[in-house]
Amino acid sequence: MLLALMASPAFAAPPASCASKFVGEWRHSGSGNRGSVLRDGRALCSEHPACVQGTWTCSGNVLTYTNSLGSWNYTLAPGGRTMSTGTAVSTRIGPVPASARSAAPTPSAQSPSSDHPVNPGNPVLLWMIDKVQKTFPCDPKTDKYKCRPRSPEGSLGSRG
Repeated sequence: MLLALMASPAFAAPPASCASKFVGEWRHSGSGNRGSVLRDGRALCSEHPACVQGTWTCSGNVLTYTNSLGSWNYTLAPGGRTMSTGTAVSTRIGPVPASARSAAPTPSAQSPSSDHPVNPGNPVLLWMIDKVQKTFPCDPKTDKYKCRPRSPEGSLGSRG
């Protein structure tokens, strides 16, 4: 029984909901090593003498890679071709699966150009957004969240 426990892997397969976005071969920018992200949760490293084998899991568009040296979170870029820790980048070797291509973030309904401002409690921010978008004249004190174009020139965003 103890032998069976010792022989069993100490890792678990990542959730199917995100695993297909990451499974495959990757080239790491810093060391140039090749990473094999396997469906069973192993992350194998090759083509570099300092490679350390590890495991991985994921949540949404984030892969967490863990080995004896630590853990790193890689965020999948829109389009699914690369993933990055912010400093290190890995590029996919081979075609991007459809599940990874849909990794692009969806536009937020809270964008500055919507009727719902990014920060509805900050009139100064709204004034700055409207100024950049040329939606003046408006008064952030009286029109607070509804500064909208008042002329065709303002709605076209002409420079002046």
